[in-house]
Order: sequence, then structure tokens, then C-alpha cells
Amino acid sequence: MTALLVEIAPGAQTGWHCHLVPNFAYMLEGKLELTLDDGRVKLLNAGDALSEVVNRSHNGRNVGSAPVKLVVFYAGTTGTPLSVEEKECLPEKMKTGGLDYKSVGSTCQP
Repeated sequence: MTALLVEIAPGAQTGWHCHLVPNFAYMLEGKLELTLDDGRVKLLNAGDALSEVVNRSHNGRNVGSAPVKLVVFYAGTTGTPLSVEEKECLPEKMKTGGLDYKSVGSTCQP
């Protein structure tokens, strides 16, 4: 289990990415717009909890005037990237095992 405090400045975005391991987040402060690769959008506010999508591209954007702060808990294998760039989320790559991970964050810790 790895826990991170994530902060996103007003107007900033996470960039399109995906997670290879299950993770859960709790919004401490701010307003976060979460957009999935199929166009679905969800607005999260302080006090909201979510189970993030795995192996699915998504982008988070701070739509408020204050920083977004959320704590994220990742359940994964030591050394597995917590997030990878969108191009590494492509279903055909995941099925064929042709991934060359470009980590956009930390890796799972023991």
C-alpha cells in the first residue's frame, strides 16, 4: 500500500494518464473535474471519496480557485508505476504486453 498527498494548483491538470493498480482517493480540499476517455465527467468536492479507474485513460482538472488536495491510496506490487502516460494505457498494448512504462509518478513502495 502506498499513500500520497496530491496537490493540483487552480487551473492545472494531471494530464491524461492511467493507473495500473487499484487506488482510492479522498478529497481534502478544492474542486476536481475528472474526465474519462469516453467523455464522461464527474465533479468532485472536498469530502468526496472515489475509487479511481484502472487501465483506463483519464484526466483531472482543478476547476476551483483554490488548490485541490487529495490523499490517494494505491494497492499494488512493489516497483509497479502508480501512473503511466496515456499512450501506455492503450488497450492493444495492455493485451499484448507491449508496454514500455513511462511512469508519470511514483512506484509502489514496500
